[in-house]
Amino acid sequence: MIAQVSRHAHIRTSFFVLKLLIILTAGYWSFGKAFAYIGIYPLYIGEVAIGLGLLALLRYGTIPVPRNTLFWIFGILLWICLGQSVYSVIILDQPALEVIRGLAVIYYGVFAYITFVVIERSRKPGEFFERMLTDILPRAAPWILLGSTITAVGAIYFHYLLPIFPRTDVPVLWYKPTDAVMPLVVIIVLWMRGYLKSRYAVWAAGLVLFAAARSRSAMLGVGIAFLLMLWRPTKRMLIAMSVGTLVFVLLLVTDVSIDMGYREISARQFMANAISLVSSDQASEIDPTTGNNTSWRLDWWTAIVNDAVDNTRFIVGTGWGDNLANRYGFQIFAETEGVNVLRNPHNALIGILARGGWIVAGLWTLFHVVLISGLWQATRKTACSLVERDVAWVCLIYIVVSLINGSTDVFLESPQNAIPHWVVVGVAWSLIYRQAEPAVEEPAADPEHAVHTQRQRRALSPVQPQPLGRAENP
Repeated sequence: MIAQVSRHAHIRTSFFVLKLLIILTAGYWSFGKAFAYIGIYPLYIGEVAIGLGLLALLRYGTIPVPRNTLFWIFGILLWICLGQSVYSVIILDQPALEVIRGLAVIYYGVFAYITFVVIERSRKPGEFFERMLTDILPRAAPWILLGSTITAVGAIYFHYLLPIFPRTDVPVLWYKPTDAVMPLVVIIVLWMRGYLKSRYAVWAAGLVLFAAARSRSAMLGVGIAFLLMLWRPTKRMLIAMSVGTLVFVLLLVTDVSIDMGYREISARQFMANAISLVSSDQASEIDPTTGNNTSWRLDWWTAIVNDAVDNTRFIVGTGWGDNLANRYGFQIFAETEGVNVLRNPHNALIGILARGGWIVAGLWTLFHVVLISGLWQATRKTACSLVERDVAWVCLIYIVVSLINGSTDVFLESPQNAIPHWVVVGVAWSLIYRQAEPAVEEPAADPEHAVHTQRQRRALSPVQPQPLGRAENP
C-alpha cells in the first residue's frame, strides 16, 4: 500500500513538472526573449522553473542515475564548471551575478536531466513518445504559430509602440530570427512526417521567410534540416521543396521585396545570405551588413582561440564572470556593464573555450557528438517503432539546427533557446537510454503497465507518416 501511494505521488509530481516543461517550451517558442524576461530582474522565469522542477522531483524518493555515457559526460562537465565558477568568484574576484550569467550555457543543461527523470518516472514511459508526436505537439502547434506571428509582426512593424520590461531595453514583444526559426523547423518536420495538417505547414513556411531573410544562420538551419530529411524522403517533403523553389523563382523574376526594417524578404537578400556563407566579400556587394558581420565575428573568434592557445587554458579559462566583449575589444554598446551589454562572442563553443578552457570545451563537444550519434542510430534501428524513429528524427534535426544557430549567435547562452534545447536533449536522452536498456520498461505481468509491441505503438498514432511512394490522405 505504501509503495502504491509512493508511486502515485511520483506520477503526480512528474505530471506537474511535465506541464511546467510544456508551458516553458511553448512560451519560449512563441514569444522568445520576451517570455524569458517574465520575472523580477535578475530572477527570470527559467531560473524559477529550474528550482521548482528540482524541488518537485526531490520531494519523493531518490532521483534515478542513468548509467550511460551521456550522463557521465554531462556530470563531469557540470561539476568541473561549478568548481571553475567558485574559482572565478573567490580567486579571480569576478562578480557572482556575472559568473551565474556566464555559466548559464552549462547549468541550463539541468533541464535535460529533469526532462529525462520526468519521462522515466511516468506511469508508462514507453508511451510518452507517442503522446508527444500525436497529442502534445499537434495541440500546441497552432498556438505556437499564433504567438510567433504576433511576435514577428508586432516586434518588426510596431516596436516603437511597445512598452519595455523594467530595468532593461527589452520590449514586451521581441523578434529574433534564430529564436523564431526553431519551433518552425519542428512544425515543418512534423508535417512532413504526417502528424500535422497542411495549413500549419503553410503558416510556418510564411514565418520561415521572415527568419531566413533576416538571418543567414536561420536560413542555413532550415537548409540543413531539409538535407537531413532527405534520408527519409516523403511526398510532402518533395512538395515543400518544389514550392520553396517556385517562391524563390517568383521573387527573382518579379524582384518583389518586403521591407522588414533590418533587411528584407527578397531574392536579392536570400542570395546575399547564401553567398556570405562562402565569400563575405562578394556578399558585401549585395548587402554590406552580411560581410561586415562575418568579419567582426571571425576576428573575435580568432582573438579568443589565439589567446587560449598562447596561454594554454586547460584547467580554467578567463573565468565564468568575464565579459568577453570587453576583454577582447569587441563591445558594441556605449556602456561596458549592466544587463544590456554584449558579453558573448556569438558562438557558444568559442565562449565556453574562453571562459572554461580546453577541457570543458572538449567535454561540451564530446557530449553533443555522442548525443547526435545515438540519435542517428535510433533513426535507423529497426527494433524501434515508427513513432520512436520519428521522435529521434525530430530531436536530431532540432539539436543540429540549434547548434548551428549557437555557432553564429548569442543563442545557447540565452534561456529562450537554451531551455528548449536542453528539454529536447532530455527527450533524446531518454529515447537513447531506453533503446540501450530495454529492461527499464514496466513489467509485462501488470496489464495496466504492459509494454506495447511495435504493432500496438503504430496503432496509437491517429495520423501516420507517409513514406515516399505511399498514397497520402487528402
